[in-house]
Amino acid sequence: MVFVDRILKISRTKTCFWVIDAVDKCPAKEITAFLSILWRLNAETSMRIFLTARLGGQLGKDLSQSNIHFSEIRTGQDQTMKDIELYLNTRCSPAADSRFWPDLVPEFLSNCRGIFLWVSLIVCELEDAYTLEDMREILRNIPTEIDGFYTRILASITTSPNWHIVKCVLKWVICSPRPLAVEELSLAIKLDIGRTLIATPSQLQAITGHLVSVDEQGRVHIIHETAMAFLTLERDGF
Repeated sequence: MVFVDRILKISRTKTCFWVIDAVDKCPAKEITAFLSILWRLNAETSMRIFLTARLGGQLGKDLSQSNIHFSEIRTGQDQTMKDIELYLNTRCSPAADSRFWPDLVPEFLSNCRGIFLWVSLIVCELEDAYTLEDMREILRNIPTEIDGFYTRILASITTSPNWHIVKCVLKWVICSPRPLAVEELSLAIKLDIGRTLIATPSQLQAITGHLVSVDEQGRVHIIHETAMAFLTLERDGF
């Protein structure tokens, strides 16, 4: 209703551009409802909307059956895999023996299914492995589906001695209306559970299983798609 009754009724003198990422992650009914709003837009409306989604799915089906004028741009899997390979080679730790890294890259590419986030999270785990065999063991045992990987991370958090701190960190990061600075987060944790957080940004990322990231300005962000997983576990007693 905010879109229909307010945003879409605002008069504009310039073209407005919207970028809406990962539409395919929404439930099918919500995608259909969103597109029904777009159907009502007048052709003269000064708006241009860029949607991203995986091929197929509800978005493609609804758009093909609508009267909405749209252009489609497809990116191939080959280009994505080349980008992932470049990312892997860039992230290779200078401290690691670079002779072994090329042997791991094909294993990454065969399991990642073109998902950048999966790759970045695995790389973080590999930074704590110091033998080639351990690295390969990590790659073999990690779920290829991102949801399964999140479940694995959250399950390990619940058995960690730091679980109560991690729970508090995730609660504040997820529920905050804006990204908190590390100092603000530390104060919130002190007021909430009476604990004084002294972890560095890298340690904070590590104890949360890299479910949070700290940017260059020292602000803490939740990683993409983890909020709902955490709230589900919170409901179940996490």
